[in-house]
Amino acid sequence: MLRDFAGLLASVKRGVLLARRVDYEYKYSDYSFSVADTAFYLKAPAGSQVVYFNPRPEEPLRPRVKRLVDPATLELEDGSYARVLVAYGFPASLPEGLLYTLYTEVSEAVLVFREVDKVKAVRMVETARRRRITSGSQGVTEAHEATALEELASRVLSGSSLFEFYLYFIVRDRDPKALHARANTLKSLLKGYGVDVDAPPLQRELYNLETCLGVICIEKHYADSESLKPLFPLISEELHNENGVFLGVSGTGSPVLLDVWSKPNLNFVIVGVTGSGKSMTAKVYLKRLRELDNKILYVGVDPESEYTRVAGLLGAQAVEIHENQRLGLDPIKLLRSGALELGQVADIVSEVYGGASYYGESTPLRNPT
Repeated sequence: MLRDFAGLLASVKRGVLLARRVDYEYKYSDYSFSVADTAFYLKAPAGSQVVYFNPRPEEPLRPRVKRLVDPATLELEDGSYARVLVAYGFPASLPEGLLYTLYTEVSEAVLVFREVDKVKAVRMVETARRRRITSGSQGVTEAHEATALEELASRVLSGSSLFEFYLYFIVRDRDPKALHARANTLKSLLKGYGVDVDAPPLQRELYNLETCLGVICIEKHYADSESLKPLFPLISEELHNENGVFLGVSGTGSPVLLDVWSKPNLNFVIVGVTGSGKSMTAKVYLKRLRELDNKILYVGVDPESEYTRVAGLLGAQAVEIHENQRLGLDPIKLLRSGALELGQVADIVSEVYGGASYYGESTPLRNPT
């Protein structure tokens, strides 16, 4: 996924990637749950090829700015207040998934990026590298920065894209004092990662995503696609597949909705220690999946006969197999009935008789021992 994220930046080249918390009510039967989910939006030039992810095509619904209360606080039309904090200082390295750890504290996280021209990029990193190397200071920090610039120069010279970027956060609250406290909490959290943030006097423009790179007078930052991987925002531990099967409630109180047809792989496994509820989860899934679509066919192999009664309740046929019972399936009959295709039958015959051999024209085909 991190490699695909780097590919997304390189293919779009210029845009705004926004991650935001979305609150809504989910209802199942007579139950209602308050859900906080993460939605992602990409604002990119028309015609951009987004080949790795499926961001929401519509504009995010956001309350508009009513007025500027002070240089660092906005009042919005829905009666809430907002503050935009821009990151202006970064450490030499960041933990992967940094933004995800902040989603509970911020309303929106915004990454603005633009690819730098290749020739300009090579010249910039080479100049910075030489300046750092020839610096008279030999401190540990300077030496570390020189090494980082050396690695960055090597990647850019090898073809990696260099990006000019801004990272900022939008904090919202119904009360101005609570907003101030929330902003300070975010500052403290980011300070723990070595990231410095502050609220510049461009609150309205930043909130409205009017962030044309090179126009806003805030400090620019540069990194290649490899270095931007820690800012990968498309992370959510919640499982809210639209039209999915309701399995229960997570540890955060959020409903778990699973739709395997929305995944690249339709297979899934239920794991857990003895008595943790694996069988119950499977039964609940089958029951509720059938409620969503009663045309789905189930075929279960159950050595312990746990599902025989469940099969009857679902209107399915349970086939009991006993010890020493002679069984057999005729692949040719399955072919004629349309249950199998010719290629599948050929695979079965090849698997069963693949090791057989002939000892003469009159010698029958024998199964290998």
